[in-house]
Amino acid sequence: VAAFDARGGSSPEDLVEELVSRSHHWDITIQSFVQFGKALIRSSGSFAKEFSALLTGSPKECESPQLRRVLLGVHVLQQLFESHDAVRNDILRQCQQEILNDSDCSTFYIHLLARLCIECKSAVAEYSALVKECLDCFLIISPEVAVYYFISILPLMAGSSDLKNYAVIVLRKAMFSRDYNHRFTAIKCLMHLALAETLSSDFVGAPMPGSHASFSQQSQGANSSSSMVGEICKDMLGFLRKGLKQQYSLRKTLYNGFTGLARVNSNLET
Repeated sequence: VAAFDARGGSSPEDLVEELVSRSHHWDITIQSFVQFGKALIRSSGSFAKEFSALLTGSPKECESPQLRRVLLGVHVLQQLFESHDAVRNDILRQCQQEILNDSDCSTFYIHLLARLCIECKSAVAEYSALVKECLDCFLIISPEVAVYYFISILPLMAGSSDLKNYAVIVLRKAMFSRDYNHRFTAIKCLMHLALAETLSSDFVGAPMPGSHASFSQQSQGANSSSSMVGEICKDMLGFLRKGLKQQYSLRKTLYNGFTGLARVNSNLET
């Protein structure tokens, strides 16, 4: 990739977009493109875990040739997902498999899934059953990967109350699991969901120019988000009251989470 850039001209990403744009009549080769994208991601090998900062937005490693090669693979799969509905199920199932297996490449597939949920939300929403399957099992993987996975699908939940409610049910059950990792993951995910709902309600509830009907829809959206935040906070307060003997790290996570929520939603202070 670095050598390609050094010669000047189009970037590898531009070349990928050009090839994909012309591939609509190359049905035989589309699956080969998918395998090529997977191979680029797989090339990270045992070094994939070193790039976990990618999920936190750290730019320090972006100049690594190895990371750029893998991100090119992510770009290939994203472009194919956008352009060819025939490969969407395959790409999403690959994401699901790598994440639930907590593989060395799970970091990059979470990154891919996050980009798909943001830029191809309606297309991913058609496969909500796959997302629910992953939610049913995602507590078995490491807490860090599970939380990053949950954050990656938050944009999808913003447009699907069914998926959002399903996730809340899964997390409520996990909050009272005997397994410490399950409880920790559930609390972290609920905090992120509550924060996302609070921020979205602030946006939806902001006055915008338009008709009275549009303003009414915005108000209803804000009320719905506020209601969801209230329910989540009640769940976590109940957990705190019943679990005063919980591990210190769990209590600390709850306290820090409530503090963060109160900063963006003053109504929670009371």
